[in-house]
Amino acid sequence: ASQLLGGLLTLLTPVAARGGVYALLAVRILVGFVAGVTYPTHHGMWGKWAPLNERSKLMSLTMAGANFGTVICLPLSGYLADTYGWDSVFYVTGSIPILWFVFWVIFVYDSPSSHPRIDPEEAKYIESQIETKEVKSPPVPWLEIAKCVPLWAIVIGHFCSNWGFYTMLTNLPTYLKQILGFDIKANGFLSAIPHLALMLFVMVGGFVTDFARKRGVRTLTARRIMTFFGQIPPAIFFVLAGFV
Repeated sequence: ASQLLGGLLTLLTPVAARGGVYALLAVRILVGFVAGVTYPTHHGMWGKWAPLNERSKLMSLTMAGANFGTVICLPLSGYLADTYGWDSVFYVTGSIPILWFVFWVIFVYDSPSSHPRIDPEEAKYIESQIETKEVKSPPVPWLEIAKCVPLWAIVIGHFCSNWGFYTMLTNLPTYLKQILGFDIKANGFLSAIPHLALMLFVMVGGFVTDFARKRGVRTLTARRIMTFFGQIPPAIFFVLAGFV
């Protein structure tokens, strides 16, 4: 439903833009609000579908879809805006998630056991690997959560990662246009290159993590190594970019 609502709101964006800056801000905030549930539900879905030793690989493949969308949308948006006008960008990108929603409703199910077309042996294999069981939910220990150092490490790391990602997503096109002088078509293609690299490394990281875990590397160790390479080198290169 988040994708459907996000698509509908994106279609309304040009109308909101003509209605004034506050209407535009309201619509775009709503887009972010409805899209915010996508990642938590994504993890919950794989919790029922991904065998433990394949979870990193499968999650990285689907997470790379967000980067793939960016790779496609940046050059496509440049072409659409230059050829058909800026509002065409929102009409096209708003229609895609609506179409995606139709296929999602038809083909995707909550669990292997509820899927009517899955091979019984495959369903049996998946459910034997995911180690899920129904339990009564205890009260949420909010105080203990607030004092959990590993949790705050994850929160801070994710915050910093997203800060870098969205800084690049929103400011790289401006830099290419105002500083380097690229037109809107070339700008779209060049802005997509970092996201193409990100997509490839996300997928490689998932495969490498599962490969290491299958060969005896502790899950925590594998995740720490991947987190290090996902956080520290990009931070260094961001700093160096300021001197280019």
